[in-house]
Amino acid sequence: MPRSVRRAAFGAVSEWFQGAGGAGAVCEFVYDDASPQKPVVTSPDYPEDQLQDGVGVYGTFTMDSPSDTAPACP
Repeated sequence: MPRSVRRAAFGAVSEWFQGAGGAGAVCEFVYDDASPQKPVVTSPDYPEDQLQDGVGVYGTFTMDSPSDTAPACP
């Protein structure tokens, strides 16, 4: 990532090219120093608020962001 991106001012749009030699899609972001909301984590194998004997037991988890703004690049 270019050094100028790391020094971006709060609220400023920074962009870079995804690909070699500046060719490809343009990606951009706006620096925001606010802490994100905590993720929503669910599991059919480990239901919320129930004690489980989970040591060594496999389970599946789904993680989602409560935010409607997420980083994206084409």
